[in-house]
Amino acid sequence: MSDGNKLKVAGLLALLALGAGAGLIVTEFLNGPRGEAQPGLLGTSSPYYPWAQRAFVFLFGLVHLLVAAIITAFRRTAV
Repeated sequence: MSDGNKLKVAGLLALLALGAGAGLIVTEFLNGPRGEAQPGLLGTSSPYYPWAQRAFVFLFGLVHLLVAAIITAFRRTAV
């Protein structure tokens, strides 16, 4: 694979990660309350479970944004 194609693939991956991260974060902000408590990982019902779920999705989105930033930084230094 040529260097030009590698840069294009890196750019595409960065855009996908950026879109996924931003989309997840915006979706979590626009979502209303998730309703009743749902079973947690241990099968127990906890009123904090919906907040833990939202926090997990939010952090997952932040990780995608971080990955996009890292890919973009390496892409810029590779030229």
